[in-house]
Amino acid sequence: KCYGILDNYKTPNNIRRHSEQVAKVCYFIAKKLIENDISIDLKPLIYSALLHDLFKIASVKQYSEYYHSKQEIEQSREFWDRLKDRFKDNHHEEAFEMEFGKVYPKVATIVKKHKYLQVLEGFETWEEKILYYADKLVMHDKITKLQIGRAHV
Repeated sequence: KCYGILDNYKTPNNIRRHSEQVAKVCYFIAKKLIENDISIDLKPLIYSALLHDLFKIASVKQYSEYYHSKQEIEQSREFWDRLKDRFKDNHHEEAFEMEFGKVYPKVATIVKKHKYLQVLEGFETWEEKILYYADKLVMHDKITKLQIGRAHV
């Protein structure tokens, strides 16, 4: 179902690859926590990971052949432009909640809390913490290590 949603919203391949890696990291972390008797609702977590950047393309200022193939841009530009117009005043996390909050409330809540500054506001569930952390560990489609310092805060 997640891949059907990604298809319907013409999610760019680079965002799909990133989201798949985030889902893998979420799964790994969740399994380790489960092994230590921490309760994790795995399905909504993985669904959230796969869909967390569904509307990221709506915040892109200019489509770049560095991230998207020329064919992908040509085939999807009109649809992406409509998404930009529709969600122009919202961050991609909020756009997801607006679009899917009533249909998938648990997933929408987890997705909403992966925004960068959420760490200042706090988290209510392990699933929110895991997605937030996993997303920060995946740069494009590469799993990285979290670096702390002036340039990486």
